[in-house]
Amino acid sequence: MALGYLIVFGTVLPFLWFNEGVKALGAARASQFINLVPPIAVAESVLILGEPMTPALYVGAALVVVGLYLTNKPRS
Repeated sequence: MALGYLIVFGTVLPFLWFNEGVKALGAARASQFINLVPPIAVAESVLILGEPMTPALYVGAALVVVGLYLTNKPRS
């Protein structure tokens, strides 16, 4: 079951979704969202494995989100 989960949810679906993002946003903007992989992996480990969420993980996730916001906000 673990291998099936990894194949479907860790490889196939993200690859398909990323390709859709490239079509919709272009390669440069879509590639920025690869930075969401670590925070999503941490969130899954908290939800699925019951790992503790430490302050450092919150700070790291916040930095990724702020970075994505800053690189994608409309230019004034």
